[in-house]
Amino acid sequence: MNSWKFIFILHNLSIDAPFENKFVAIAPKTDERVAGLTNRNKTLKNLVNKFTDQFKRPVDPAVLIVRNDAPLSVLDNDALVAFRNIFAISSIMESWVTFLNRGWQIETPNYSNYFDIYPISPDKDYKYLITRSPSIHGLDESKTFIGQTSPELATVRSKVDHDSKIINELLERWNKRYVKCKTKDWNTRVLFRSLEMAYQACSIPFKNNSTIYDYGSNISLWVSAFEVLVHPKNGRADLTRVLNLLDKIEFLSAALNRKTYRIPFPGKKGKRKGVKLPQKLYYQIYSARNGFLHGNPVKLKDLFPFGITSRYPLTLYAPLLYKVALKCFLNIVENVSDLNGFSKDQFIKFRNLEQGILSALDDAKN
Repeated sequence: MNSWKFIFILHNLSIDAPFENKFVAIAPKTDERVAGLTNRNKTLKNLVNKFTDQFKRPVDPAVLIVRNDAPLSVLDNDALVAFRNIFAISSIMESWVTFLNRGWQIETPNYSNYFDIYPISPDKDYKYLITRSPSIHGLDESKTFIGQTSPELATVRSKVDHDSKIINELLERWNKRYVKCKTKDWNTRVLFRSLEMAYQACSIPFKNNSTIYDYGSNISLWVSAFEVLVHPKNGRADLTRVLNLLDKIEFLSAALNRKTYRIPFPGKKGKRKGVKLPQKLYYQIYSARNGFLHGNPVKLKDLFPFGITSRYPLTLYAPLLYKVALKCFLNIVENVSDLNGFSKDQFIKFRNLEQGILSALDDAKN
């Protein structure tokens, strides 16, 4: 069996099965590779095994490991963060699809905080624990270590779900950029930069005890994630480019294919354009971003579809729209006229995505 090295801990994430490719894995501490590492080193064992929640209930964190024969480019922080972001954003998108179809659940990781990197890790000789962040650079003995999860997050063993087509395409592009070192490729540059912005946008809106400005900040970061994705390199990323990207997909639902919604046509003062519901929802996100970032007067209703506060907020629909954008960007656009082209799993995921978006037209489930 290939040997592996410890890189860092995802202290808020408990999972049952690894997410991995040839060189990198995010694995539970029970994984034989992780167990082998911790059994050989007391410092690492203390770090991995001494996590609890705020009330001293034991927690099993996930661990990111890298194969010893991985190319040096894979050990670069950008490569590791990009791999983590693939796992995180794919999981979060499916989590909110599930939520909008079924209602409240806590078993799935719906915020990026679950995938945050713990700032404490062993030194190169595995004798001490080093804390690194913009705020602190410290060194301590592992025998006194007691780790804790973030108190604002539910402490559960997460049921992680993905869309296999999206995951496979993202991992292929990760391999191109970070293993084959095609770092000048513009499409992979904007893709992984966009995923990093989406990761920030997916954080739990709790910096100011969940004021509307916490939600407004997340809305603003979502617009950045979309605009980075459509940046043409020579030119500007703008509303029109995002709307055009979202228009590339054909849905099974006739209600999502109809261009029955109107928005001001960019660059054509006074003219309005017919668009589909996903484009309309993105325009509402874009408009809310402008209000919050530019200091315009804002109201609670600005955070909700069509200004109706009895519905779920726009921040819940942004991950679904981002999944639509990724499908278009990655050229995963199904031929909906040929249902035989869908596997059962892909058909269910596509219909759930559609139903999740359509729920923006209804009041929130109790």
